[in-house]
Amino acid sequence: MQEISSIPLKISSFKKYSKKEYNIGIHVPRKDKCSLCARFENIPESERTEKNRADFIKHQNDKDIAKQVFLAEQIRSSKDDFIVVSFDLQKVLATPHGPSMLFGFSRKYAVYNFTVYESKSQNGFCYIWGEKDGKRGVNEIC
Repeated sequence: MQEISSIPLKISSFKKYSKKEYNIGIHVPRKDKCSLCARFENIPESERTEKNRADFIKHQNDKDIAKQVFLAEQIRSSKDDFIVVSFDLQKVLATPHGPSMLFGFSRKYAVYNFTVYESKSQNGFCYIWGEKDGKRGVNEIC
């Protein structure tokens, strides 16, 4: 039996232990970038024009305004009869998935995951369906 210590682990020790003992990796999730941001970042500094920069700055300002409106609406929803809902059609999960090379030769079956989050109640809902039940177009989701 291990003795429990009250001294907290360093984050590096915790990550190493969780990876070794439980095969759990911990990382900061990647942020999705829109095509305009990715395209601007891939233009070499020497080739960026004033129009590129102006378009990118306007795009960043629009993004910041949208974020401020979203946060204001979340605050409003906590006070009024008003609902703020966020949703995400997450990446397609190709199954089967596993370490064996035999999985690479089998036909992949697409599984879709649509997540809805209601800000006021802090309830989240996941809707999962397979490709035989429907695709991921607007008509299937609505």
